Amino acid sequence: MRFTALMSATALAATAMIAAPAQAAPASPSTVQSAALPAPVACNGCWRPALNTSWEWQLSSLPKKPFLAVQMYDIDGFAAKDGAIVKSLKADKPGRGVVCYISAGTFEDWRPDAGKFPADVLGTPLEDWEGERWLDVRKYTGKLGEIMKARLDM
Repeated sequence: MRFTALMSATALAATAMIAAPAQAAPASPSTVQSAALPAPVACNGCWRPALNTSWEWQLSSLPKKPFLAVQMYDIDGFAAKDGAIVKSLKADKPGRGVVCYISAGTFEDWRPDAGKFPADVLGTPLEDWEGERWLDVRKYTGKLGEIMKARLDM
């Protein structure tokens, strides 16, 4: 589960860095520098969905039987922490991929690790998302990185 969560987290972190750094002063066009994304990490034996993979993105609750006949489910990582739903989804349709969503670019005040986030990484609230704030992912090398790494080990 760590690799699939890592892929979701990487995509979300990249989106968050581009979309809205936490309370950063606007930079002038002459001072903005683009950073190259890191090279992909080799993962022999990892599942790689095809471009035409059918999927269900279900975050508000865990899937219940009868499951949809899709090739992949994307479910909430915290809700699937014990692994039982992942096993059930895979047993229902051999070859089905299951990935777990975690937010790597926002703070969510309802998550069990919410109290671990230092105030200096919390940014502005997300419009239309009660209890959620942008994270300053530029501070990943400190406490924020420890929190995100722990999420990948769920």
